[in-house]
Parts: sequence; structure tokens; C-alpha cells
Amino acid sequence: MKPKFDINSKEEVKKWYEKKDIAGKYLEKRFQDPMGILRHVKQVEVINSQIRRRKPKDVLDIACGPARVSKDLKGNFKGLAVDNSDEMLKIAKKRLNLKKWQLKKVDAFKLKLNKKFDLVTSFRFVRHFKIDKRKIVYKE
Repeated sequence: MKPKFDINSKEEVKKWYEKKDIAGKYLEKRFQDPMGILRHVKQVEVINSQIRRRKPKDVLDIACGPARVSKDLKGNFKGLAVDNSDEMLKIAKKRLNLKKWQLKKVDAFKLKLNKKFDLVTSFRFVRHFKIDKRKIVYKE
């Protein structure tokens, strides 16, 4: 039976994405559907156009997951991909150019990175939360 994504708190989100079967099948699920592929291509296209236009030196990808988006970003920048899931970070580590990207386990609600970034990306993460929780992430 397919696991049901029915969560109501940031703790439940953390637990969900720490599951090996969820993390391990994340990319497969995103790319088996033509609309998922199209969505990915368009997201990457938009971000890459901003990278070409703005030429950021430092890029932050919050809740990077298995590096679905960050893997396809082009440009002359240094990236920091953060996630709270060890399982997702293991996959991201295999997919990213580690000369360009650094990985770090971080809670998006408590970033405390002590660094400014020229470009910040995050996809699908905040949709898990109601506006009061989203505001906390936006503030960070």
C-alpha cells in the first residue's frame, strides 16, 4: 500500500522525509509523470535565467532534498544545499558537484547560517505548512 502523506507539523515533515523508502523513490516519483518532468524543466529554466541575469556568487537551496533542482543549476557560483533529512542529503551528495556545492544538515526554521546569499531557492517545502509556519521560514 502506498504511504499516505498526511502530516500536520514540521516534526512530521522531518520524519516523513527521513524515511529511506520516501527519500529513495523521491526522484523516480517526480520524473515518472510527464507533468512532473515538465514542472521540473520549467522550474530549472526559470532559475537558470535568473542566474544568467543576476550572476549570483552565493546560492542557497533550502530543503534541497535529493538535489532535484540544484543539480541542474548552471553558472559560476558557490552553492549551499541544506536539508534536515540525512537520507535526502546522502542522495544529494551523490548527485551534486561537491566542488561547486556544499551540503549541510539544517532545520529551515532555524537556519542560522551567518552568511548572506545572492539567490535563495526552495521548492515544494513550504507548501507543507500553513501561513504562520511559512512566515517563520520566510523570515529566516
